[in-house]
Amino acid sequence: MDPIYAAHIQTSKNAPFFSIVIPVHQCEKTLAKSIESVLQQDEESYEIILVDDGSTDRSGKICDYYANAFPSKIRAIHKKINEGPLFARLDAVEAADGTYLMFLDADDTYTEGLLRLIKKVIFEFRTDMVIFNHIRVFPDGGTRKYPPKYADKTIFEGPGLKQLYADAVIGADLNAVWQKCVRRSLLQNAEDYRKYGNMVMGEDKLISLEMLSNAKKAIYLSDGLYQYKITETGLSHAFSIRHYRDLSIVYRVTLQYGKRWGVADCEKHYYESKVMLGIKCLSSVADQVHKNQKEKSDFKLLIQEIMKDPEFWQAYDKCREYIGIKANVVCWLLRHHKVKSVCICFCI
Repeated sequence: MDPIYAAHIQTSKNAPFFSIVIPVHQCEKTLAKSIESVLQQDEESYEIILVDDGSTDRSGKICDYYANAFPSKIRAIHKKINEGPLFARLDAVEAADGTYLMFLDADDTYTEGLLRLIKKVIFEFRTDMVIFNHIRVFPDGGTRKYPPKYADKTIFEGPGLKQLYADAVIGADLNAVWQKCVRRSLLQNAEDYRKYGNMVMGEDKLISLEMLSNAKKAIYLSDGLYQYKITETGLSHAFSIRHYRDLSIVYRVTLQYGKRWGVADCEKHYYESKVMLGIKCLSSVADQVHKNQKEKSDFKLLIQEIMKDPEFWQAYDKCREYIGIKANVVCWLLRHHKVKSVCICFCI
């Protein structure tokens, strides 16, 4: 270990090396297992920050139990109302003392030796960010390592960061914050994202883009170091008008980063993604209406939302030539306010 670099990144003798952020909401059945996966690590320099985001089950009591049992390791923050994972993570980041931040969802777990390995890599490669692969845990108990995005210990710095930028803007494999360990200073401006409010989807990507924007060096580990639980809901996610609004924000912000980084085809990707988001949300809400999970009025509200969205139409005019016949038909009907015809198109 390089003593000079160790002194540089260790802000004080009493500060933990890692601050591990766990947003908590209605997860009484899985929370303890997640916390225990950290407590069982063979690395001592860490703190856990639990943010109880307005839970009404026993999650808050579980947070307090562990905070009382491990006062030097665990802190619990309680919020009276649920504000969503974005605000919960930002609250924890603001309270964190660690030199590096890590994230853990309350239904997932760390693999054995994760913290020790990450710390070793940080010291060895002097990196601002470590991105690591994960293992997917399915509802039937089966597991599968996610296909690695890059070769093990691929380093990104200088011009090499452009590859990360392009993959972050165009793809989704780098979205999750739980697959990253980052120097805390990389998120010094993350508070700006509070303006987007309580998001139901996409907040991870906003924070990840901020991390990547500030990192001067990153390294990728191909081993599955994080166990990501796939739920039945996650296998078939139901979209709504809120998803349309939230992901529209995410796509817009992603485009801004893409332009700043000079990512090729970022505008084309945005236009197509924006239009297909509308189509996907319509299809999802229609399916929920068929299953009596939503009302026909919910479908019509989404139609009105899309018809009044100028960004949707700007995107459509840019990508109409390559989005396919079905999407073009739906967009033509929307543009001409053919609400009944759109309903018929989706069998409503």
